[in-house]
Amino acid sequence: FIKSYAQGSNIINTIGARETLISALSLALESGLEIEHSHVLANKALAISLTKDDTATVTVEELLG
Repeated sequence: FIKSYAQGSNIINTIGARETLISALSLALESGLEIEHSHVLANKALAISLTKDDTATVTVEELLG
């Protein structure tokens, strides 16, 4: 069981949040990251996407920042 929280998120919109989470997790796992690291990356992508208006992308720069 992996427990984590989207920290510091000011939720603006949840459109596409589930898709962002699943896409980021799938990409990370397929790229060879272990589940723990994939989970952290997907959670960060989710937190970023929740702060954007409407449907939006999450960039690599945002994930690394």
